[in-house]
Order: sequence, then structure tokens, then C-alpha cells
Amino acid sequence: MADTGQEKTEQPTPKRRKEAKEKGQVVKSIELNSVIILIGAITTLYFIIETFISQITQLTRQIFLASSNTALSTDTIQQLTNNGLNHAFNMLSPIFILLLILGLGINIVQVGFNYSTKPLMPKFEKVNPVKGLKRIFSLRSIAELVKGVVKISIVAVICYFFIKNQIGNFSLLAHSSIDFIIKFVGETMFTIFVLVSIALIIPAIGDYAYQKWEHEKNLKMTKQEVKEESKDTEGNPQIKGKIRSLQMQASRRRMMQAVPDATVVVTNPTHIAIALQYDLEWKGKAPKVLALGKRKTAERIKEIAKNHNIPIVEDKPLARALIDVAQVGYEVPQMFFMAIAEILAKVFQNK
Repeated sequence: MADTGQEKTEQPTPKRRKEAKEKGQVVKSIELNSVIILIGAITTLYFIIETFISQITQLTRQIFLASSNTALSTDTIQQLTNNGLNHAFNMLSPIFILLLILGLGINIVQVGFNYSTKPLMPKFEKVNPVKGLKRIFSLRSIAELVKGVVKISIVAVICYFFIKNQIGNFSLLAHSSIDFIIKFVGETMFTIFVLVSIALIIPAIGDYAYQKWEHEKNLKMTKQEVKEESKDTEGNPQIKGKIRSLQMQASRRRMMQAVPDATVVVTNPTHIAIALQYDLEWKGKAPKVLALGKRKTAERIKEIAKNHNIPIVEDKPLARALIDVAQVGYEVPQMFFMAIAEILAKVFQNK
């Protein structure tokens, strides 16, 4: 849709939200995903850390023993590498599978089951240098830069102060066993991961709030867009008005065509006319309204009645009461039976 220059002040309609979702435009925070996955990895390591360290220690010993007892060659190095990779795969594959499931789960929680190929379709605007520059210096790019700086700063500060407090312990590693070194490094890394994860939760929540705000801002519509969407979904008001006008004209023609079958026309006498039909053979039935109207329609009903020698009876109270409640094609309401019966009696007497 062309830019009308209007300010986007209107809330997005359900149709607008649905179209955006179909295009893959949903509220999603990559930062929140990363933090949740990191927390999941740390939680997993917490329960398997001892087994994990034991396996690493065992693997390290095997490598050192094999390298000390066997002459190094291309085949030996390849065999050691393969064994190391196999052990690493066996240790890490359960963690990777769990993190994959966790990553899919957090995405489903954020955006639901939403599959769209439209974001993958090539777009000219993505390689347009002018729009590329606009994206580089856009509010979103600035926000991404700020987020990156904040994350790096948080990680750097945590690592600096933690390592500074542990610097004395690092000097002891030179005289420690391999088991102690591996355990110390593992616990140190685990602690750093925990501190970083906790520190990144708040920026991640803030990022999700920002993504939601930006998403809502981009979905907002101008008053003209709301009007055009209303036309598309409900039809153009001018066309709908024209259709109603044609329907009313057709209904009026059918009504006028039925006036010659009337038994009597009740008037007030100038502004209202109601054409009624009744047959003496209609035992147990009430008179039927064939046509009714005011002003020009009333004049036309009386004109047709005169041309077909249909009696026209003036009864102001009855005409005014009937015009408000009577319906074309239906019997007259019961409350008017006595008044209409008197008029019909006179009409049939005169015949």
C-alpha cells in the first residue's frame, strides 16, 4: 500500500495481525531465546557435571597414556583424534539434543506454531543500497548495537571481577594434579556461566518488551488504511448504498404492481396510504397489507387505486396507526380488526 503520509495512530485490526503473522512478522526475542538456552545448558551441566568431568579426565588420561606408550605417527594421531571425537560426541550429544528441544520450545512459547516461507522469499529492497543505509541507521539497528554493547560489557565485567578474585588460585594449578586442574577449570567456567546467565535475564526481558513494542508500532495503521480495509472486507459503502437503493426500488415496483388487487385503500387523506386486500371467502383470516407509503409513494398508491376503481377511504387515526406497525405482505395486526372490519363492511355494501 502506498504511503499516504498520514500518521499511524490506529490500533491494528485482526486482519492486519493475521496477515503479519502469515508473513512471519511476530514478536520474538533472540536474546530471550539465548538466555533460556544458556540457563538450560547450565542446569543440565549442574546435574551431570561430576560425570562430565570424570569422563573428560578419563579421556585426557587415555590420550596421555597412549601418546607416551606409543610412537607418534600419522595413524596414531588420527586414531587418538577419532577416539577423542567419539568420546566428545557421546558426552555432548544428549546436551545438544536437550538444548535443541529447549530452543524449539521457547520459540513455540513466543510465537506459537507459525510456519511461513515468505521471509525466505527474495526481495529487491534487501539489496537496495538506499534502503540498506536506512536499515543501518534505523532505530532498530541502534537498539541492536546498544544490546550488543550491554551484553559484552556484562560478560566482561563479570569475568574480570570473578577472575580477579580467583587469581590467587590460578598460581596453584602449576603444582596440582590433572584431576584438580580439570575440576577447577570446570567449576570456574560453570560459575561464570551462572553469573552471566543471571545478569543477562533482565536485558533479555527488556529486549522482549522492546520487540513487542516495536511490533505493535509497525502494525499500527493510518485512518485511511482502516477505511480501505473496511471497504475490502465489508464492501464499499457507496456500492452497498447503491445496491440497497436498487433493492428498495425493486421492492417498491413489486408493491405497486400489487395495488390493483387491493380491496380498499385507507388514507389520512394526503400523506399516508395503505392498500388492503380481503376476500369474503377468507374465513378465519385477517386482511392483508399489499402496499403502504408516505408522501409520493402514498400519492402513487392512490393514483393506481383510482385508475382501477378501488375504493379510497379516509380514516386519519387508523392510517396513522397502521403506517407505523403494518408490514407489506403480512396480515394487519389484531388490534385493528374492528376498525378495518367496519370499513370493509361499507365497501362490500357499496359493491
